[in-house]
Amino acid sequence: MIDRPKAVTGIDIGELDAIPYLRQFVATFARDFDVDFRKRPKHNESIYAACLLRPRREVEIMFELEHPILAIYFLDSYMNISLSDIISTEYDFHKSRAEDIDPRYIFVCSLDGNAQDAAAMLSIFHDNSFTYVPFSIGSSVKSLISVKEALFHNVGIKDYFNFSDPIDADSLFFGRQRLLTEAAAAARGGQNQGIFGLRRIGKTSILMSLQRSFRQRNLGKIVIFSLDDPSRIRERWTGILSQLAALIDTNSIRDKYDVTNASRLFRSAIQRYVKDNPKQQIVIAFDEIEHIVPTTVKASYSHWKEDYFHLMDNIRAATREIPNFSVIICGINAKSLEQSHFDGIPNPIFSSMSIRNVQMFSYEDVAQMLVRLGLFMGISFDEPALRAIYTEYGGHPLLIRQFCSKLFKRLQDEKFAWPFKVGRSEVMTHIRDARPELHYWANYIFLTLKEFYPDEFEMLKILASDDLEFYVALEDDKPEYSSHLRGYGLVTGRPPTLSMPFLKHYLLAGERRADHQPLEVDDEPEDLDQQYRFAFIAALDDETNAALSLLRRSRLKQVPIAPDQPYVIYTCEILVGKRRHPAIIASTGKMGPSSIQNLIMHLGHRFKIGNIILFGICAGLRGKVDLGDIIVADQIYDYSQGKITNTGRETRPSVFPMSPYLVNAARQLKSFKWPKSYQNAPRKIRSGSLASGPVVFADDNSLMAINASWPVAGAEMEAAGAAYALHNLGRLNDFAVIKAVSDFGDASKDDAHRMQCCESSAVFAIQLARFILGAR
Repeated sequence: MIDRPKAVTGIDIGELDAIPYLRQFVATFARDFDVDFRKRPKHNESIYAACLLRPRREVEIMFELEHPILAIYFLDSYMNISLSDIISTEYDFHKSRAEDIDPRYIFVCSLDGNAQDAAAMLSIFHDNSFTYVPFSIGSSVKSLISVKEALFHNVGIKDYFNFSDPIDADSLFFGRQRLLTEAAAAARGGQNQGIFGLRRIGKTSILMSLQRSFRQRNLGKIVIFSLDDPSRIRERWTGILSQLAALIDTNSIRDKYDVTNASRLFRSAIQRYVKDNPKQQIVIAFDEIEHIVPTTVKASYSHWKEDYFHLMDNIRAATREIPNFSVIICGINAKSLEQSHFDGIPNPIFSSMSIRNVQMFSYEDVAQMLVRLGLFMGISFDEPALRAIYTEYGGHPLLIRQFCSKLFKRLQDEKFAWPFKVGRSEVMTHIRDARPELHYWANYIFLTLKEFYPDEFEMLKILASDDLEFYVALEDDKPEYSSHLRGYGLVTGRPPTLSMPFLKHYLLAGERRADHQPLEVDDEPEDLDQQYRFAFIAALDDETNAALSLLRRSRLKQVPIAPDQPYVIYTCEILVGKRRHPAIIASTGKMGPSSIQNLIMHLGHRFKIGNIILFGICAGLRGKVDLGDIIVADQIYDYSQGKITNTGRETRPSVFPMSPYLVNAARQLKSFKWPKSYQNAPRKIRSGSLASGPVVFADDNSLMAINASWPVAGAEMEAAGAAYALHNLGRLNDFAVIKAVSDFGDASKDDAHRMQCCESSAVFAIQLARFILGAR
């Protein structure tokens, strides 16, 4: 006999036994919820019971269930009142007595499949503002995981890996305890200090943790002052002191700061706080210091080439004069403290504070983070899997969390059994697929290094290209750069190596170098009214990088885009004779029709573009084409549309004709300079239909079956999505697709020809544009 669960209120043992299986219903949920009956179960004209389920901590964290949930248990054979009426009555009753009842979910519970049927009907015919979560109760108590599994499939689980902002909760703070302890001790002792590391390595999270600790323990006030806010760095040094004073002492808001009184008013504000709080510290933390340092400040804020010295003179003087006042300087590296002069002027804070480098996580830190966050999500990693993740990303916490977030989504999309158990094979399979997607975050992390410290970024690229001799020579010549790169945790060992394979792939994929000269990429906004003669579009990074390497000396500039738009867009110029023609290169970084469709719509609404060429690699139909051939599509056959009936799948394809002008121009293009790797390898330029859809073919039948219904030369994944977008924009007649055959889309599929075909398709696409521009 099952004992009455301790977490059950409002019902006695006799009432538990009065309704068949009600005891099992209670026991099932009482493992994860406190069960509260506000009304006695009904067992006259209809047999049902209603209660509130109050989630315990584990369930609350996993599924973000913060409020009590109404649960209805019913026996379908004894229902004389409609279930929808019961739910309306019970919800109103319980809400009147528990105002925090969850407005999103109602749990519907019964025997066998009745709950699923009832939930489906309620979703259609009852209040569809609720999600009705079905639970089946049997004659035996369900396992612990069954409730969570039902919640996983019906409610969804929070992705605790997918956060990129600074961490504001101690429960999610990992790997920095020792550094945090040291920084806290220095702040309590009134010592100035510098905290430095790569972007998104955890600097701001450390500051926020210090801030929480000071507030909770009544140790004083830590003011975090971020200098990446344009509204702040537009100010002169007097305005910055005024803003700081107002954050420390609200009475300072009334003061008007100018060059004659700013120093005095600022120190007075700090002294008033110290006088009112004699046992407390006041700390100002300057985050993103590079934005005002004379050697790294942007041209649009050039007043900081002078104002930096006034501001830091005042900060230094105040810390010396007021014992309970100190500062923390945060940035990418410690150049602001290590360099004695800027433009011949002494640096006021040179060598004036202790330096703490925020390095990569250790393996133990990574394991602790992934195991703990995984517990909240129902995903576990074995030791080889953890090792593989640590090795690939070198311990950078943001890259690791983003990789695991994408892996978690993939496991859900591919219908793996939950809870997920991840081994090394799953990790290694996903690492390669995830690299292009993670380049977005790598740009976010590493391009600030390139922006502020380009020489250090160049050294990383040199090391990535395996030019060890050149790198070692630079280490000897610029030891401070080497010290910074090792301080970031990006370079380790003797002889030096990059700490993560991902970084090497990113650096090599991002830019094809010639003699180690940097690619001319700029993040200044472009003139969006400019007419661009061609747009070259690709899905994969390898395809895009092939085009970038060919146009590296063609005034490449990266176009700023919003953080939620995962594209990479460059402007460039195509040289024909002595004339330069503006063009665009853009990439989604991932395969498939939907991403390319969104990119085309973005480009179409944002830029004035003449012709659009989609280039890259494809599968060719064995017997029709050869590896390395260029296929110029004369039409795109979208095989993905159809209807499924009891007799099978009925294909309803769409066919898009390509621009006759562009296709004819490609046929007329007889010869041009191939990449060196192709000089002695004859390749043919062919035209024909290309099948397009969201499938990678690697079997012996699928592509042949498509060819049987519509003759095609090959298949790829993006052209149909691009065609739909251009059709909606009324621009289909300006569209061409040029793909190089890298495999046959059958069981022999491999990547042996991938890079060469990326290069040859880019060469042909750009040469076609030059041919057309020259003809015009």
